[in-house]
Amino acid sequence: MENDFKEKIKMAKIRLATLGYYLLEIEDYCVVFSNDTDWSIILEAEPYEDTFQIRIRYKNRLVDKKFYVWMLMEVFQALYGFENNDQSYEGQLDYIAKHKSHIFEIPPSYIKKYDEMNPIIYNIEKRGHHTN
Repeated sequence: MENDFKEKIKMAKIRLATLGYYLLEIEDYCVVFSNDTDWSIILEAEPYEDTFQIRIRYKNRLVDKKFYVWMLMEVFQALYGFENNDQSYEGQLDYIAKHKSHIFEIPPSYIKKYDEMNPIIYNIEKRGHHTN
């Protein structure tokens, strides 16, 4: 697992550098890439499983929102008709590069659709609770 995680970090480091991102911090099984804007990219691994998640974070003084890339792929297919055939780790990195102008728009116009399509958020709001 640890060697695979190191390989995933190396791959992300190379691919995200082309978008202006650099490795900001590594903590246990979480890696944060930054480009010194309101956006960051987070790579997380489950320590006892062979799964990796990539999230995009938009944070400023008014908003702190995280988006799973696999879920953004679903949202963008619904909003823009973008195909999302490859939701593998590598496919998600490619997707970020290919759709960077939509992903990193300020402010993100897709937040409402993301929240509507995200089953966890949807189920919480349906019960009358609120999320960020």
